[in-house]
Amino acid sequence: MAKYIQVKIENTTVEQNEILIALLSENGYEGFEEGDNYLTAFIPETDFNEEILAETLRPFQLQFTKEIIAEKNWNEEWEKNFEPVLVDDFCAVRASFHQP
Repeated sequence: MAKYIQVKIENTTVEQNEILIALLSENGYEGFEEGDNYLTAFIPETDFNEEILAETLRPFQLQFTKEIIAEKNWNEEWEKNFEPVLVDDFCAVRASFHQP
């Protein structure tokens, strides 16, 4: 499993988030989380280049913080928190590891 870098960009607007997601996607960022005034982006540690990130953010005059994300089996994490979905009394959507 690869280690990831989490980059948090503060004080962004919705419009800036849209542009930044497009720009960062071109530079190897694989996942994004948008908040009211921030954008969090995830990139494999081996692909992270702080100079490219700083250059990308320069026109927006935005700052960032970074954090190394510990290696995890994200599929296992998702499975632990996945709950079956019931649609009235009509049907249920469940994973194979749930009891019928």
